[in-house]
Amino acid sequence: MTKENKKNMRGTKYVVLATALYLLLASGASALKTEDNKPDNSQNQAQIYQDSLNLASVVDLNYDSDNLEGSVNSLDVESRKKKVIEVMPESKPYIDMVFEKSLRKGIVPEEFCAIIENESDWNADATSYRGCKGLSQMNPRYHKLKNYYDPDENLEAGISYYDFLRKKFETREAAVAAYHTGQNRVMRWLKSGKWDGKSIDNIPSRITRRYVRHVLSTSDKINYDGYIENL
Repeated sequence: MTKENKKNMRGTKYVVLATALYLLLASGASALKTEDNKPDNSQNQAQIYQDSLNLASVVDLNYDSDNLEGSVNSLDVESRKKKVIEVMPESKPYIDMVFEKSLRKGIVPEEFCAIIENESDWNADATSYRGCKGLSQMNPRYHKLKNYYDPDENLEAGISYYDFLRKKFETREAAVAAYHTGQNRVMRWLKSGKWDGKSIDNIPSRITRRYVRHVLSTSDKINYDGYIENL
């Protein structure tokens, strides 16, 4: 996430919290007025109070400003899952695991869902010609798993690896490219100046360029109206 997006998200949190505080104060002020022989608005006061609590619950007060993706509460996780399933029906058996593991690590679930679609097309028994296995297409040369075809273990490994790449590289374009073609190759592109790590059109490899474009366009399409990335 860019510094500008972090700044915008922090500003949004403050606005939401300020609004919630205003509603709480308003409900208190309204309660005092009822003592002056004015109509009892206790039902309205209760509704205002509840609305303020609901609004405050949208944000996580204990957030880490350096990892805002991981601290932002989902507005409606179930609706987001349904959107993924609409676009990728094969994801249904695994969608709960992907969201739980991704959100726990601060990864946008829709982003990793798009990676899985490109890697294995949601086939837990998939094996590539290079020997990569399972939903996340883990390579036994670099990832040691007990059972590569166990969805839970495979997804944990894949999401953990993508989390590592997101922290290693400054952009999600570079992280997705590294997941596809390898982190060392992407590092060489960046160090040599062949790629800036941002422009998909300038990715040196045509296959990786197509991969990154498809993953991110799919993710943005099903992402909760771009909520996490674009708030």
